Amino acid sequence: MYTNSFLPSTVLDCGSLPAPSNGAVQVTTTIIGGITTYLCNTGFVLDGVTTRTCQANGLSAQWSDSAPQCNREPYQLTLKEC
Repeated sequence: MYTNSFLPSTVLDCGSLPAPSNGAVQVTTTIIGGITTYLCNTGFVLDGVTTRTCQANGLSAQWSDSAPQCNREPYQLTLKEC
């Protein structure tokens, strides 16, 4: 006789991510397929990836790539005509 048995459903969660110093992080969801977007405050530029994705890793989940940083924008001098 055939019995229909299912494994319990487990939701894989990557967990929350901290915002970089001088920036912010926007997360759609922390479960598989979730996307996070990094932004920097005015006067700072992103060093690294703009987005990360929550991905399955065997029986657990983890965020893709490494967290970026927000670095101060380099000062740019402009020459004016005299």
